[in-house]
Amino acid sequence: MTKKILLCGNYGAGNLGDEAILAGFLRQLEGDITVMSANPAATTKEFGVPSVGRVPSGFRSNLKALLSPGQLRETKKAISDCDCFVLGGGTLLTDEPPASMFVWGAQLKAVFKQNKPIEIRAGGVGPFHSDWARKRATSILENATTITVRDQKSKETVKKLINKEVSVVSDLVLANPPTIPQVIPQKDLVILSPRYWQKGHENTQKALQEFVHYLCASQKKYIIGIPFEKNNERDLKMLAEIFNQPGVK
Repeated sequence: MTKKILLCGNYGAGNLGDEAILAGFLRQLEGDITVMSANPAATTKEFGVPSVGRVPSGFRSNLKALLSPGQLRETKKAISDCDCFVLGGGTLLTDEPPASMFVWGAQLKAVFKQNKPIEIRAGGVGPFHSDWARKRATSILENATTITVRDQKSKETVKKLINKEVSVVSDLVLANPPTIPQVIPQKDLVILSPRYWQKGHENTQKALQEFVHYLCASQKKYIIGIPFEKNNERDLKMLAEIFNQPGVK
């Protein structure tokens, strides 16, 4: 019988990195996979896999569930039917931002109620700034059947919380690269996908503007700009300002 896997992460939110992680998981995992997504319809359309919504974790998501009870029923059924729940990719178990532990804690709480095996895979863990988040993460990790992380610092954080085997694995995006059509000669193509970050933003943007100008004007490269998060106005604005300069196409 084929294993039924319910895969959960920050998917369907328009984040380029998280969507690339999802693609990596779909290439790696074997079984019938259903994805828990912030936008199930978009995830199914983009990746061709069944998708359900996430468990409500805040006021807006609970209100949405009240208005569309069918979606929550689908999510509960997916949890009930799965053989294994995988929480994967990105740094999800952290309180930076604080909402992270509420969002992912709600998903895991629903799975714990169904006594389903939980795997924490290829993500980051920590940092934790509050005792509540640290205790909640400890409880989650203690109940996981498998724990792998994507960096040594996350492994050290986990080992401080629990006494279980933890493995460091390659980032899924790098470990399972997709096949990219060669529309443009690879040596002439550069893809830039900047992420707005408040700390040091002005210096970062200035450096990227100079770099893009150098690539276009001096090296005659073909530059494609992709917003890291397509629904994030700051990412879109940053990308526009980087490319809106003389000598850059």
